[in-house]
Order: sequence, then C-alpha cells, then structure tokens
Amino acid sequence: MTGKNRLSGAAYRKKSKEKREKLTNVIMKSAKINNYYKKTDLPEDSSLDNIASSSTSNIVHCSENTSNVIENVLEKYSEDQSIINSNSPPQENAVLFEPKAQTNDDQVYNTTISNDPALWEINDRTKDYISINGFTQNVEKLNFSKSKRRYQGIVRGKFQDYFRYCTSNLFYSVLRNGEKVKRNFLLYSESTGKLYCVPCRLFDGVSSFSIHGFSDWKKARVKLSSHENSNHHRSCVLIMKDRSDVLKRIDSKLLLQMDTEIQYWTKVLTRVVAVVKSLSSRGLSFRGDNEIFGSTHNGNFMMAIELIAEFDPFLAQHIKTYGHLGKGHTSYLSFHTYEQFIIVMANQVTDQIIKELHKARYFSISVDSTPYISHKDQLSFILRYVSENGKPVERFLCFIENSGHKAEELIDAVLTVINSYNIDISYLRGQTYDNAMNMSGQYSGLQARIKEINPLADYIPCSAHSLNLIGTCAASCCKNASSVKELSTTRWSAREDACRSLNNNWDRVISALKEIKNNDQQKAQTRCEAKGILKSLAGFENNLMSIFWGDLLGRFNAVSKKLQSIDIDLYLVVELYESLIQYISNLRNEKMFKMYEDRASKLHGGDTEYKLDVQRKRKRKIFYDEPQDELNFYDLDKSFCNECVHFQSHIKSLKDKAPKNIRDLSTLIRSKDLQTIYPYVDIALRMFLCTPATNCSSERSFSTLRRLKTYLRSVMNNDRLNALAVLNIESELTSSINYDNIIKEFADSQSRKKI
Repeated sequence: MTGKNRLSGAAYRKKSKEKREKLTNVIMKSAKINNYYKKTDLPEDSSLDNIASSSTSNIVHCSENTSNVIENVLEKYSEDQSIINSNSPPQENAVLFEPKAQTNDDQVYNTTISNDPALWEINDRTKDYISINGFTQNVEKLNFSKSKRRYQGIVRGKFQDYFRYCTSNLFYSVLRNGEKVKRNFLLYSESTGKLYCVPCRLFDGVSSFSIHGFSDWKKARVKLSSHENSNHHRSCVLIMKDRSDVLKRIDSKLLLQMDTEIQYWTKVLTRVVAVVKSLSSRGLSFRGDNEIFGSTHNGNFMMAIELIAEFDPFLAQHIKTYGHLGKGHTSYLSFHTYEQFIIVMANQVTDQIIKELHKARYFSISVDSTPYISHKDQLSFILRYVSENGKPVERFLCFIENSGHKAEELIDAVLTVINSYNIDISYLRGQTYDNAMNMSGQYSGLQARIKEINPLADYIPCSAHSLNLIGTCAASCCKNASSVKELSTTRWSAREDACRSLNNNWDRVISALKEIKNNDQQKAQTRCEAKGILKSLAGFENNLMSIFWGDLLGRFNAVSKKLQSIDIDLYLVVELYESLIQYISNLRNEKMFKMYEDRASKLHGGDTEYKLDVQRKRKRKIFYDEPQDELNFYDLDKSFCNECVHFQSHIKSLKDKAPKNIRDLSTLIRSKDLQTIYPYVDIALRMFLCTPATNCSSERSFSTLRRLKTYLRSVMNNDRLNALAVLNIESELTSSINYDNIIKEFADSQSRKKI
C-alpha cells in the first residue's frame, strides 16, 4: 500500500468504532426466539421448569426480515397453541372439545376429551389432541357390565343360553415365550360395552375395532391377535406416531406455514399440469412471440392459463399477484416450468410403456425413417407387445436423429435404444420394416443382423407395403391402367376415389373436356392437354379398365385399411390375402368379363371395338422366405401339445360363446385367469400376437413429426421432440397420468438445497 492511500491511526480507529456501532445496532434490532412463541403455563410439579430456565440463556438471533414473516404466522395461529402445548391429563367423561368464545381466525377449544371412544367426533383436532396427549385405559377401574352378550351352547351337558363379558385379560397378549405385553391401543367404551382400537378409530380403520366397536367375546382372543398383526393396524399406529412427532416439534407453526404454502403452490401447479397435458397430447405449440399476460401473441400456454383464470378466481388472483413480477420471482407460469413438466410427463409415459413391456416379456420392433423440415433423417422406433388384457398394442418409444441409411448404422441405432431402455433383446420375437434392401436384405440387411443376435426374431415384411407393391406391379402390366395420371404412390384410397368419381361422372367429365378443347379463351397448352385426355378416354379399353379398376381398387383399398390396423395378426393377414386372390379369380370368368363389357359399352355408346395390344408376360419373383419354417419350440414345453388338445376341448364347450379369432383366444385366457391351466398356450399366443404384420405405426408417427417439427420449430432439440412426440402419440397414456405424481417429481427436481 502506498503512502498516498494509507490512512492515519485516528482514521482507522474511527472506522473501527463505526463498524462496532453498526454491528451493535443490528444486534439490538434483531428479534429473540421467545418473541416467536406464546408462553405456556406448565404444571407446578413439571420437571420442565429447569429446562426452561436453562434454555433462556441460549437465545438465537434471526434476521429482521425472517422475524417479520414468522411473527405474522404466529399471530394468526397463536390461539391454537393451547392444544399442542397442553400436558395436562384428560379428565374422565369430559365433553369432547367444549367450545369457548370464537376468535377472528378460528375456534378455541378446551384440552379435555372423553375417555369413551364411542363418543368421539373424529376430526383433525381430536386426532391432534390424542396423538400428543394419549389416552387413559384405566383397566382396573373399568365397569364391564354393559359388555354382557348372550350366546347359545352346551353348558354342563345341556344346550342353553349363557353370557360372556369383556375382561381385563383382553388388554394383554401373551407371547410364545410366556411374556405378557399390554395392548396399549385398546380402549373400552362404557356407554356401548365394546372395545375400540384407538389408532384405527382415528385414522380411518376398516375393521370392527374402529367403526362400530368389537363385542364378540367368544372369539375375542383370535380376532384381537389377527387385528394387531394386520398391516392396516400397523399403518394406523405409525401414522399416529408420526403425527405426534410432528405436532410436538417446537417449529410446528413453521410447519403449518409450510403446509399452507405447499397447498397453495400445488393448486397452481395442478392447473399448469392440466394445460401442459392438453396441449402436448394434441401436438400444439406452447410458446408465442412473448410471455406477457394480456398480449394476443403470448402463445397457446398463456392463452389457456388466461382462459382458465376467467372462470377460476384463485388462478386469476395468482396471475394478478405474481404474473407481472418478471424474472427473479416465482410464479410457475413461465416457459421454464412447463418445459420441465414436458420432460417429467414424457418420462412417466415412457416408464409406463417399459413397465408394460417387461410384464408382457415377448415383443417385436418396427422401425422406419423419413426426412423432416431440417433435411435430416429421423428413425421412428415402435414396440409391439401383448397387454395384460390379452390384446396386442403398439407403442411409440422415440425418434433417433441421423441414424444413417446403411445396415450397420441402423443396427447400431436399434441396439443403442434397446440397451438404453434396459430391454432384453433375447425376448425379441418379431421385426417388420418396409421392403428396402437395407432393412429387409436377407444377408446384410437390418433384419439379418438382428437375427445373428437373436435367431428367434422372425422378419415379417410389412403386409400393407407388400399389397401396395402387388397392386402397383399389376397395374403397371396394363398399358391402359398405367397411362392414367398417378395421384398417389402409397395411398390406395386416392386411386379408388379417382376411379369412382370418374365412373360416376363420366358424361360430365367428357362434356367438360370438350368445352375446354373448343374454348379459344383457354391457353393452347390447356386445350392440348384436354384434347389428349379426351382422346384417351374415347377408347373402349379405357372405359373397360376404368370400371374394372374401380371395383378392384375398392377391394384393395378396404383390405389395405384393415392391414394398417394395430390389432391385426398374421392369421388375419393370410385370410385377407386369400380373399383377394379368390376375388380376382372369380373375376376371371366369362360371365364377369361379359358384365364389364356391357357396362363399358354403355359408356362408349355401344361400341365394343378393341385395339390390338401385345404385352409380354412378367415372371413372378420368388422370395427367399416363402417356404414355411417349422415351429420353434424354444420357449415351449413338451406339454404344449397336450395343453392345445385340452384348450380345444375347452373352446368347444363354450359353444356360441367360443372365441372367433386368435385375439379373442388370448383375451379369453386373460379375462378368465386361465394362465395357470394353459401356461404354454398363453405364451404361444403372446408370441404370435406380438409379431407385427405391418409397420404402419411408424408411418403414422411421421405425421406427428411433421406437426411438431414445423419450419417455426425446426431448431427444436431431439430430447424435446421425443418428449412431445411421446405425449402426443401416446395421448391415451398421457391423459391417465396422475397429477400428484407429476407435481411430486417436479418438486423433487426443484429441491436444490441439501438436507
């Protein structure tokens, strides 16, 4: 320190004196701990006098702000302290909480309570008083005259009436080693002549010892032993003990203030959670241009909060008090709060899916990828398993970003997801993808690489994709059918709608094309295009193909929609394929062909002239997996065949109520709890039903992806995208989440102070 900045000795002493005076002033203004609590008179013979006298020397000073807060709480609740601080013993046959004069805040009561449990009014004050002060049994002074009960039986060799009474021996239990233990929980009611269990009486017991009292003296020892060893009785005893420990604490008023604060913020968070659940389950955005209440651009979240506040005075007052304070003040109405809730809720939904999967044990996977607005690929991961009710379900798990297109990149992504969610791949029994070679390749595709890890994971090509390829190949073989402009490469409904519309409005279409062709006000390109379409429709072959393909595509579209359902199984897929094959075979006869010619002739004005056309025959490709593999008994026992025979007889005995398909068989076993009788039949049905027939659930998840990942939200990170996707796709599970569990997990994550 230089001489220029150095102070003189007098200046240092003056500065030190000012510091001491300032500290002394702060100490003098600080409140003492005996100002926070109302003084309570203790009995003369109490041993607490010495404790109180020795405690006054250890006064703890608090800050001025803290003392003001505590004083406000203590002023509000000081009149109720008489119940908690009372140590006087209860008087016999006293009136339960006889009311005194009423204060501004609450009702003040005496600290006496009746020893007759049948006369108790069960409320919070009764529970608090007995939890702290206990009760008196007075076994030696009890009058058991009203416990007289009549019984019938053989007495001294004769069948006659006799009487039994409650005795003081029932208040004691004898252990196997001969020790005698008092049952401190019992209390006798002299007004009814019955025994009551005090903890169960106070804290919602369900036995006769708590509701109406016990008086079956013939079976008293057995019933008492059963009751005191029951889990419900033990829970009530622990609740009573914990309540006593909390109420006896010196900071009970602070705990009461804390409970009040918890209830207030729980009510706020419940409304926030309700809004988050509604918006996320419908895939709607949360944020707007700003976060200002009253603004028309504050986003869907604040809009919903404001809408609730119009009909909810509590939320309206909360917004008025905390909504405009800005950063640094707690309101739980900002985007930080609902972003945390999104993650918490998504984790709970995902945990529920994994929990159901572990119970089902056997599962299948379906994956597919698509690019989105950011021109990056997202791999959708779907699980299929059988639920507890015996029905198959498909659940979305997550999106995987930038997984790549090569088989080795895809297998790494799939295994990473399976391991991260603690899923046992040894229970994988099926996999389905589209017909791309990187997925379906038999030597190095994704399905082949998974089979190297688990040979039981059978690959099933997507039946809906396969039907689409069959229809496309069949249509491309016909020149007239393929000459029509393609509306959609994947949706049969678009093609079927186009053919039906053309057939139903043929004359109007021809008339409109002629008008466009001869209209000089139209562009030359438009007139030329109309002329070409009109010439194409003028051929008899096109008339015939339009009618024929209209009927055929109608059947294809109906089957395709059914193949895309979640509850479909391989057996039904084969049935639907066979039905289409039989339908097309029936169309290939002279009568049906003649019918189509007549219908086409009416559209063409009676002309049935064909143009010669030569087309080559296409060879059908034979797939490698067409031969059926033998049944794999890896998960089944030798008794499986015997169970099948028995199960078949069981189904026949049901007659008209017999299940119609495999899904009904699985539901029957689960609904009637027959797993113990047919365990391996149940396993076989679960493995069969968990095997996917399509990967349409992956395709549907891409629709959600496009709604969530718009150009306004293209920079959304993958964690938030997955959370919103899970909440939206699995909206059924989202709506079933318990509010209390969400708020509890949120509160645990917000507790940053170490205890």
